[in-house]
Amino acid sequence: MTYAQATNATANILKIKEVFPALPNKKILEIHDAAFPKPNNKGHRIQHTTKGPSRKQTIVPTSDNIKDTIMGEANAHIFQINMLLKSIKSTT
Repeated sequence: MTYAQATNATANILKIKEVFPALPNKKILEIHDAAFPKPNNKGHRIQHTTKGPSRKQTIVPTSDNIKDTIMGEANAHIFQINMLLKSIKSTT
């Protein structure tokens, strides 16, 4: 429960107490719970098993020539990124 929800619930309980001052506290809380039901906080459960690629994966069919070119360039970029990360870690 957030601060705003708790404050709102307290204000509602006080209003009920003003209207029915002779009722015991237990009855006032029962009236409050009946009038303002608590929200269901269970939320949506995420399924952990999927079929096929995830949303972050993309399958792109290519020819062997293009695949070799892309993989060669990717390896060079990954090497450069790793070297930059090592130099940043060594300076900090």
